[in-house]
Amino acid sequence: MRTATVFNFLVEATLIGSALIALTLVLRAPARRKVGCRLLMLLWALAALRLLLPIALPNPVMNWLKPFYSQDAGIRPMADQVRVRVGDAAHDLYYKALGDAPATPLRSLVWRVVYATRNGRLSRLALTVYLTGAGLCALWMMTQHGLFLWQIRRRNRRRLSPKEQALLAALCCQYGIKRLPRVWLINGLPGSCSFDVLQPVILLPAGADGADLSAMLEREICHIRRHDALWGVVRNLCCVLHWFNPLVWVGAYCARADMCLATDEYALRGADEAARQAYARPLIHTADTRRARPAITLAATPMTLRDRQLALRIRRILHPTQPVRGWRIAFALCCAVTLAAMFATAEQSSLANLPTLVSPPLRQAAVTLDSPEAAEAYALSFLSLEGVDAAGTLLSPTLTKDEAGWTAVWYAPGAALESRLSFTEAGALLGYMDGSVFPGELQPLPVPITTYSGEGQQWCAFLSAFIQTHLPELWDSYDAMDIVASGRRDGEQFLTIALLGEQEWQAVVMISPAGHLVSLLPVVG
Repeated sequence: MRTATVFNFLVEATLIGSALIALTLVLRAPARRKVGCRLLMLLWALAALRLLLPIALPNPVMNWLKPFYSQDAGIRPMADQVRVRVGDAAHDLYYKALGDAPATPLRSLVWRVVYATRNGRLSRLALTVYLTGAGLCALWMMTQHGLFLWQIRRRNRRRLSPKEQALLAALCCQYGIKRLPRVWLINGLPGSCSFDVLQPVILLPAGADGADLSAMLEREICHIRRHDALWGVVRNLCCVLHWFNPLVWVGAYCARADMCLATDEYALRGADEAARQAYARPLIHTADTRRARPAITLAATPMTLRDRQLALRIRRILHPTQPVRGWRIAFALCCAVTLAAMFATAEQSSLANLPTLVSPPLRQAAVTLDSPEAAEAYALSFLSLEGVDAAGTLLSPTLTKDEAGWTAVWYAPGAALESRLSFTEAGALLGYMDGSVFPGELQPLPVPITTYSGEGQQWCAFLSAFIQTHLPELWDSYDAMDIVASGRRDGEQFLTIALLGEQEWQAVVMISPAGHLVSLLPVVG
């Protein structure tokens, strides 16, 4: 596995995921009032997806983010920017701090570190440190889970009575849970909790009975119905993969509190004031609110919450706010747009703009263009071909004829140069230039497109098929193609392709933002 694979994922997930977590932390308070806690969980879900999934979708904007002269096509633009900036910063810091210092072991060590930022050794060391940290974090969480189960098994416990078991069955039927979860009443628990994704287990304080037991059971049944134990696994996995990012830990802590609020909102849909008071009673009398057990490291619903979180939970149970329908729709649409955009971190290949040649040959039989009308019709036919697509810019062409043949000249709106198409009376091309698109001096692409690259071969194949179909005389006059330049100018990307033979030709092809032939001219001299 290349370090670039992990590096790409971590940089993109860290930058975009951290931005989503920060946005959620800012919006969570107003979002509770406007859209409700259940819909707020969409934002946490988006952040978790971005932190966990190594997906990269093509985005043309990323083509501009790639650093110039980058030689590693395996590193995507965001990660490559970080790599280049870190390397440049280390290099500059070295020369500012130690550039004039005498040769010492420290100076040699610092230089080796600077050099390692550019030859790949530092990335391999960083990958080793990252995997070690992730492994230790996962081991710590598993150890915490094991200690929690061990402490539970040490305590005195009992099963539900037949009457309590009937209450459990009624609640499971009410919320559509077919398989009854296991329930244990444990001495010394500060509150109720549930855990285990495949075989849910509910833990209740041994002293709970009557209305309190019913409220606790209903709350944990709602947690199970909403798969909150699975959310706990997802949170822990985010923390393991991004153990170095404190914002992920803060987000996991806050997401757990919002999960409890969302479950309360789900359980109390349409409930009256008496039902809300009965539901809140076990929370109000919960003991040991200073210690939130199970901890954030466990994939379980919390027995208790911190004082401020618990106060907020009780307040929202007793005094709920009504979500606004318009805000909910707008919020869901924004989440959908965010989902579509947050994975768009890969460069877009120009092959998406590769024209498809479906028109019949330009000349299906021998032609004689002996009149201006015939010449103009032939010029329009050429300009309408897929891969040229310039007929729409043709305004009042001027046709002239000399001993070589016909020349059509026109100016497109906003064009810097005149456009010109020359051909013989028999329809053989003498030269074509689209003056509305003039490459001029090109800036190099971060990863050059060459004749031997897959992308370059596809564009050469397109040009070859175009010439073979529509320009048979030119097809017979050259032996090979070679991409001699690739670059961009003013938001557009171009290839310059040489046709090698007795009479050399040069073609300029725009490959982005649209693919078409810009010029096809013989090389003079």
